[in-house]
Amino acid sequence: MGSIADKLSKLMETKSAIKSAITAKGVTVSDSDPFSSYAGKIAQIESGGFDLDDLIDGTPVSYTGNATKVREYAFSHCDPLEHISLPKALTIGEYAFESCTNLISAEFPSATEIGDFAFRYSGKLVEIYVPQAAEVGGRAFYECEGITSVNLPAVTKIGTFAYYGCINLAVVDLGNATKIDASAFSGCRALDTFIIRAGSVCTISGATVFNNTPLYSGDGYFYVPKTLVSDYKSATNWTRFADQIRAIEDYPDITDITEAAA
Repeated sequence: MGSIADKLSKLMETKSAIKSAITAKGVTVSDSDPFSSYAGKIAQIESGGFDLDDLIDGTPVSYTGNATKVREYAFSHCDPLEHISLPKALTIGEYAFESCTNLISAEFPSATEIGDFAFRYSGKLVEIYVPQAAEVGGRAFYECEGITSVNLPAVTKIGTFAYYGCINLAVVDLGNATKIDASAFSGCRALDTFIIRAGSVCTISGATVFNNTPLYSGDGYFYVPKTLVSDYKSATNWTRFADQIRAIEDYPDITDITEAAA
């Protein structure tokens, strides 16, 4: 049956697991909240998502819920997780899905912010749907080797090392980017097509944003609005790529296909 101390230890472990389950669904739980208050907090959680038993056992494979925020470290190192869909989530916290080694697809149709390290080392991630994301944090998709394309129609800023080491990433389509930080796409060894649709020149921290990519070695192309081609060719840090800058309007066979992709 175990000693009283063993039973108390198990009770504290269970309380901690339930607290994590509740906070992952977007409901705040303070360390000072008594265990007796948890029932009321559980009642605040809208239907959908994991059973608490699934979270406590740490074996969820697919998760669909109504949380409006994914807290920091919420699913970090959750190896069994393969699919996640959170249609109401507005922010994805730092390290939220770090090292989810079997995560294949993630859908956040309302999320506007992806935190630093959010999906780092989630190497099997192939499908990521974040059409409203305005900011992608530093190292957010660091070494996510399964990603082959990126389409971010609302993004304005991409952080340092955001897609570093995404070795199979070949096509990037950015709808409204105004700033790309250092080494954001460094080490993307397949990246040869880069589209920027914003109405003004996107600032890059330096040519090393694209270090160790076909773009950096002169074997790929950048596609920008026709009215901005000359501006890009003379802009700071873009001059290295002057011969690789093309007008979106002149290559519809390439740019229309990527625009339609999820």
